[in-house]
Amino acid sequence: MKHRRSERGVALIICLFALMLLSGIGLGMMYMADTETSINRNYRDAQQAYFAAAAGIQEARERLMPTSTTVLTAAQTPSTLPNNGVTTGVTYILNYTSSIASTDIQPWTSGNAYFDTEFCHENFSNAGTALVTNPGPNTPCTQQNQVPTGTYYTTVNSNSPFLGSDTNLPYRWVRVTLKSNKTAAPDPTLPTSYYVNASGSANDVPICWNGTAELPMPKDKGYVTCDDDPPPDGITYLKSVYVLTAMAITQSGSRRMTQMEVANNPPFLTNAALDTDDFVTVKGSSVTVNGYDNCKCSCTLAKGAAVPTCTDRTTGVACTGSTYAIFSSQTVSTSGGPALIAGTSPAVAQNQIFPYDVPALIAKYSSMPGTVSTTGAPYNISCTAATPPAYPDCGKLNSGTLGTVPSPFPPTDPNNPVGGVNQITYVPGSFDIQAKTSGAGVLIVDGDLTIHGGLNFYGLIIVRGVLTFSGSGTGQDNNVIGSIISGNGSVADALAGGINIQYDRCALLHNQTTAPPALLANHEISY
Repeated sequence: MKHRRSERGVALIICLFALMLLSGIGLGMMYMADTETSINRNYRDAQQAYFAAAAGIQEARERLMPTSTTVLTAAQTPSTLPNNGVTTGVTYILNYTSSIASTDIQPWTSGNAYFDTEFCHENFSNAGTALVTNPGPNTPCTQQNQVPTGTYYTTVNSNSPFLGSDTNLPYRWVRVTLKSNKTAAPDPTLPTSYYVNASGSANDVPICWNGTAELPMPKDKGYVTCDDDPPPDGITYLKSVYVLTAMAITQSGSRRMTQMEVANNPPFLTNAALDTDDFVTVKGSSVTVNGYDNCKCSCTLAKGAAVPTCTDRTTGVACTGSTYAIFSSQTVSTSGGPALIAGTSPAVAQNQIFPYDVPALIAKYSSMPGTVSTTGAPYNISCTAATPPAYPDCGKLNSGTLGTVPSPFPPTDPNNPVGGVNQITYVPGSFDIQAKTSGAGVLIVDGDLTIHGGLNFYGLIIVRGVLTFSGSGTGQDNNVIGSIISGNGSVADALAGGINIQYDRCALLHNQTTAPPALLANHEISY
């Protein structure tokens, strides 16, 4: 009994210990849950900052589109590379709230809560001398000597629907600059990798976009800006590449920065009425390939004459031109008296270096916003798969409409065509166009293209494979006003009906669809 009395209270101690253990486990689980909640909240806040910065980038991108309703004006759009005291080099789009005034947002002032900690990493220079101090990779700009001196920027307010309200997205600014030839801190393992042309040339050269690639502005060819219109050679249009940098800070302090390179797509002009990366065969007296620019020159064929007379539409004097009738990387053979006409002498350029990347052009145009594939509505054409190198067979189109040609066709005033509706049409394989088909804009055929007769097209035709005009039995003409690019051989053979391919600068300049600037690169910034 005495032994049992000595064990009294053991159960209570065990219960208390178990209770303490369970309490500890419960507190631990509560702490873990609270930590998980904090992690989720921080992650959510960081994501809100990231997507807010991305939204600011997209606002700037949209406002650089020429047809935007809130487009940045010429005075608000950077026209020079950043420099000391030059206000045309940097534009800040400011997004303020009811509690954060626009005057509180000063990316150009060190110590400001919204200081631009990335600018110094862009490596802008003046005549080869660094414009500001770059502290090195992964180190934020913090000092005043890491931004240019003087008023080197222009500001414009955001077009956010909640501008001035605390409910707007928390991006505070977007910086818009032209891209220069050296845009990132040096990589010690690849000392020239940050140059667009990988040559280590001076960094006071702006970067241009030719529609498929970036390149330093070719000063040696007479370009003053990337946006020269018309360009020095009258053919190669370029557009400026812009670097968009956005910074967002949420109310709880999460901070994210993103950067994007964008450029408006330039109009695409060709060397000739027909450009091909292979042999060309032209047969028949009913074939005319005219390299004179129909936008500028009016050509008439007098009765009994073998060559038409082309006069300048404005001055009435004899017309001149720099585009060929046919431009080929191989040879051009003719028979039966086709008319190959151009302001160049000779009218045909043979055995030339083919300047176009046809697959890249097809990829570019086929992925543009608004592009219509013939496999979808309203065409619903099925393509039969084939074993490479053969192309899928996408069948035939009879009496089809691939956009709306101007009325009348050809336009009586090529500079102001009336009634045309451009369309980018993509055919994912070989295609056979039958009689009474018309179109305008850009036609991309990702295979071979056969045209039997009765086609009226206003704009640009791009063919990956072989282009064949085979005529028709109906006496209907084939009229292409604009230009054709073929990645492989071209055949123009008039069996019946005429074939008329007429170079037209106006048709090419107006064949673009409205779209935001092309996205060339996109990344997040860690500082």
